[in-house]
Amino acid sequence: MYNLYAKKREKPSFEYITTFYNIEQKYSMVDSLDESIYQEAIVVSKEGCELYVEFQKPKVRKKVM
Repeated sequence: MYNLYAKKREKPSFEYITTFYNIEQKYSMVDSLDESIYQEAIVVSKEGCELYVEFQKPKVRKKVM
C-alpha cells in the first residue's frame, strides 16, 4: 500500500491525497496533481519514502498595455 501526500503552495503542511497498491503507479499519481496548486508531493509506504517531487512554480506572463 502506498499513500500520496501533497503540499499546497499556500499551506505549510502536507495533506493526504489518495492510496494506491501498485508501485508502478507512483509517477502517474504524482503527474495527476495540478502543479499550479501543489508545490511538493511525496509517496510513502510502510518502508518509508518511495518518491519525493518538488514542482517548479508556473510562470505567468502579464500582458503589458
